[in-house]
Amino acid sequence: MGLSVFDVYRALLWELGSVDKVLEKYPGLNRADLAAVEAYLISSIRSRTRDEISGRPTLSKSLLKDGVYYKGRFRNATVARWNEAEQRLYHWREKFGVVSM
Repeated sequence: MGLSVFDVYRALLWELGSVDKVLEKYPGLNRADLAAVEAYLISSIRSRTRDEISGRPTLSKSLLKDGVYYKGRFRNATVARWNEAEQRLYHWREKFGVVSM
């Protein structure tokens, strides 16, 4: 079909927005193919050892320490503090000077 996994995922996530619309646009695909695309991408993301942009090593939750600030790429920030009790990162937004959740 000449499609890549990323073409299908992009169509599903951003362009078309629903499984039915993707299957309509690409009649050679079926629901099992879309499930395989999702499984492949999840596996690909989980197997990364380094951030593809910054080159920094990625850390699993088990390696993060409570209250420690980490520098890297986070949603809207470059610095975040790990909260062990809540199992989440609190992002520091330098632009606004506030801690956001």
